[in-house]
Amino acid sequence: MNITLTLDVYFADGSTAKFSLSGIDGNGGLELNLISARDIDNNDIPLTKQGYETSGERNFSTGGNAAIEEYIAAANRWGVEVVSGTGGSGGRQQMNCDSNGKCIIIWIPN
Repeated sequence: MNITLTLDVYFADGSTAKFSLSGIDGNGGLELNLISARDIDNNDIPLTKQGYETSGERNFSTGGNAAIEEYIAAANRWGVEVVSGTGGSGGRQQMNCDSNGKCIIIWIPN
């Protein structure tokens, strides 16, 4: 019998991840493969450099600056350049990424 088991993990910060169980290692530990992940604002967290380079909009209205910093750090680990625009108060942040691997953070006033 061939059974596929997927696990949805909910983190305290509001982010989520989906794993598949691929087996059990020799020490009895679970072998998990990360399938997908989302941050507190329900943005897809890319699992590859190409995922960060995909055009699209990311919204950080709930996670704010901390979520942006985490996203930028993850993008930088893949070698994706992120440029920050001007900030302010009373608005929301938006990140636009293009297929050349460059992301721009934009502040949108209310």
